[in-house]
Amino acid sequence: MHDIFTITIAFLAALNCSLIGVFLMLRRLVMVGDAISHAVLPGIVLSFMVVGKMNTGVILIGAIVAGCLAVLLISTLKGAIKINEGAAIGVTFTSFFAFGICLLSRYAHYVDLDQSCVLYGELSSAHFARLVGLGIDFGPRAIYLLLGLLLVNGTFIYLFYPLLIVSSFDASLATMSGLSIKKWHYAFLVLTAINIVAIFRIIGAPLVVGLLVGPATIAYLCTYRLSVLFAYTIVIDLVISLHGYLLAKTFDISLAGAMMVVVGSVVGLFLLVIQYKGLKQRLYGARVEKKSKG
Repeated sequence: MHDIFTITIAFLAALNCSLIGVFLMLRRLVMVGDAISHAVLPGIVLSFMVVGKMNTGVILIGAIVAGCLAVLLISTLKGAIKINEGAAIGVTFTSFFAFGICLLSRYAHYVDLDQSCVLYGELSSAHFARLVGLGIDFGPRAIYLLLGLLLVNGTFIYLFYPLLIVSSFDASLATMSGLSIKKWHYAFLVLTAINIVAIFRIIGAPLVVGLLVGPATIAYLCTYRLSVLFAYTIVIDLVISLHGYLLAKTFDISLAGAMMVVVGSVVGLFLLVIQYKGLKQRLYGARVEKKSKG
């Protein structure tokens, strides 16, 4: 039963990340996920300093606020000051992360608030945290959190799908149509920050970043149709979760690491296939040209 819970949590986490990751890829903002996952550290430490204990709800709010501030700063540096996007992301997440490290070493060095609990979630043990009420064990708390997050993401995408598509593909057309690009841009990035903060405590920041990028990239290598791309990401998420779990169990390694190995392997396999097809087409074209000349 624990195996089923673990695979379910991994799949739901991957599915939530993929829904956001597709639009991050279309907007060329995939590294924003990495920036947010590091920028939440000062929010976590400051929340702990306020309440004096690791209260999950308060810590989550502090992390989300820090993530949203990082998103706002990145957008400001990129838009108003005209700094390159990569530079804006790099400056923001390193500054926030460094500030968090300073706070951590100065005010919270005496508690268990280090990298292991801030940045690296342990997916294989996530099912031990249970949702209990009225004396009833309803199962792993992470499953309910991820299902709730999936409902929020699905509702947001369903309601604002046309606006997200137009603003992602053609910002000029969206502006001419009277849409506020900045408003939708900030709304989507805030949703991204909420997802990253909610998920990274379960599966760890590195895996969150990998799942934001990996499945969307693999699906994009398979199709250019957006509706089909979403369907492919669901299948890819399931494949990553199942094979990652089997790989981790077989070799007794980290589940998060195993899932990322699967992601990297699949991306590498697709690239080899694409290169092979391209080489085959070039060779076939050369043969046809040689025959025509002969």
